[in-house]
Amino acid sequence: MHSKLPDLSFFYVFGALCYPTNDSENLGKLQLKADIGIFIGYAPIKKAFRIYNRRTRLIVETIHVDFDELIAMASEQSSSGPALNDMSPGTISSGLV
Repeated sequence: MHSKLPDLSFFYVFGALCYPTNDSENLGKLQLKADIGIFIGYAPIKKAFRIYNRRTRLIVETIHVDFDELIAMASEQSSSGPALNDMSPGTISSGLV
């Protein structure tokens, strides 16, 4: 209908590791600026992410999130390649590695 492609940068994988900014608490100099969280979806009313905060054990809705996409890419890479346990000791000693 339109010649413009939709913006897909807002979509992330369910269960992805992320770091929501810790802006609701008064932070000192040495306290962490972000918590570790798990992406569980999108807010139904506003344009925000729903994140399960592992430290506070609460679900928060925020737009201030950094997603760790390298871990998801690394797990895809390691699952697609051959595993080390597929090699038998005979193939290792014969030099076919």
